Formats: sequence, C-alpha cells, structure tokens
Amino acid sequence: MQPCKVICFYTPNTPYEQEVIHLKTSCEKFGIPFEIDPVESKGSWQANIAMKPAFILEKIEKADGPILWVDADGAFLQKPDFSFFEPADLSVRFMQIHQGKREHAINAATIYVSHTQTSKNLVRKWVARCAELGPVEFVDQIALYDVLLENREARVMPLPVSYCKIFDVDTFFINDEDVVIEQRQASRLHRCAF
Repeated sequence: MQPCKVICFYTPNTPYEQEVIHLKTSCEKFGIPFEIDPVESKGSWQANIAMKPAFILEKIEKADGPILWVDADGAFLQKPDFSFFEPADLSVRFMQIHQGKREHAINAATIYVSHTQTSKNLVRKWVARCAELGPVEFVDQIALYDVLLENREARVMPLPVSYCKIFDVDTFFINDEDVVIEQRQASRLHRCAF
C-alpha cells in the first residue's frame, strides 16, 4: 500500500489555529506525513465546513496515494495501521444510533479516501451535493450521507470507532488503549468564532 497522507485545513485567527497544533504534533510524533493548510474563514461555521469536500477533492487529485482527512480538533493517540483501509475507496464512520437522521447518520471528522478514479468520482459528487444544499448546519455530513445512499460503484467501508472516537460520547464503545484518533468536537465551543 502507498503511504497515506493526513490532510486538514483550519481557519487562521480563530480558536482552530490552536486546536490544530495537537493534530500536527501527533502526526510528527508517529511519523505520519501530513499537509495541514490555513484557509481563510468564509464567515460562519456552516460555510467553513462546506469547504471540506472541495478541499479533499483538490488534495486527492494532486496526491500520489491515499489521504486521510482528520478534523483540526482531532489527534492521533497511537500509530495508525493504514493497510486496514486498502480494500476501500472511501471509509467514514456510520453512527448506528443516528441512522435515519441525515445530519448525524455519519461522522465526517475522519475520512479515508483511496487514490482511485472511483473515489475521486465519489468526492466530486459530494462536492456537487454540498453546493446544492447550501450553507446549512452539518452540510458536509448531510451531503456525504446523500451521496453514499445513491452510490452504486464505490467500495465504502465503515470506519472503526477507534479511528474516530468522540472524546465524551464513545467511552462505552471502546477502551482508551484501542483509540487511534480522538476527536475533541471543538465546534461545540467555537462555532461562533468565525
């Protein structure tokens, strides 16, 4: 398997500029290649998260291998095994307790995207669907959920909880020593800081 690169953006002059330091530091600690870019705020949390699909598409089209999007407030707690994702075109966490609720049916804080034409086509559809929906709360997750429901060709694999553990929600679903990536859900505090 080709090396997987972690990608992310953050909005400068917002609290996310500090949040992303944990992600950078954890990537360096475990020798994970990463590309974390500052991106100017679009003025609201909803507009900023709507940039995620286009950012991912831009990175995967320039990449020479797979990528792993990790939200700016996430961090690696141990070295990941990226070979786990090899059969997939895309992997995202499906939230079983929220199935049927478009805004929470998936958690888009960690997303694996392979370097295949099929995965790129899926992300292109995600970008288009996000643009159709406009700046609504959780637009990135709603748009991706819609696209995955319509998907007939991409190999989509459920992301394990260990790669997208929500710090205060998933304590009953996974032991701390098994967590690879923890998401701190900073948007609960910082949505208005854009």
